[in-house]
Parts: sequence; C-alpha cells; structure tokens
Amino acid sequence: MDRADAAQARLGNRWRRLDTNGDGKVSDQEFASSMPLFDLADRNGDGKLSADEIASVRKLIAERAN
Repeated sequence: MDRADAAQARLGNRWRRLDTNGDGKVSDQEFASSMPLFDLADRNGDGKLSADEIASVRKLIAERAN
C-alpha cells in the first residue's frame, strides 16, 4: 500500500469513528469534537458532511501527502 492509500485508509477510519450516531454523515458537533475546520469542509452549509464533502477533504489531504 503506498503512502496515499495508507493516508486514505487512516482518514476513512477516523471519519467512521467521528460518525458517532452511525447515520453515514458527520455532524458539526461530531466533527468539532475532533477537528475545528468543520465549516470549511461543510461546503453547502447544511451542518452535516455528505459523502461528496468528505471525498473532497480526502482528495485535498491525499494531494498534500504526495
């Protein structure tokens, strides 16, 4: 597994741990308890991170890891 894949796997595990109610989305409260940049990730401002928003964050992190 290369560095980018490993980073993606770690991030995926973190997202699953953040989703404390298991609804498939990370709320602002769930996110803020661990990461203060929720507003940047919540592009549509609905107070939850969708799969697309999470994918965008993952892409940015992977790009910076390379």
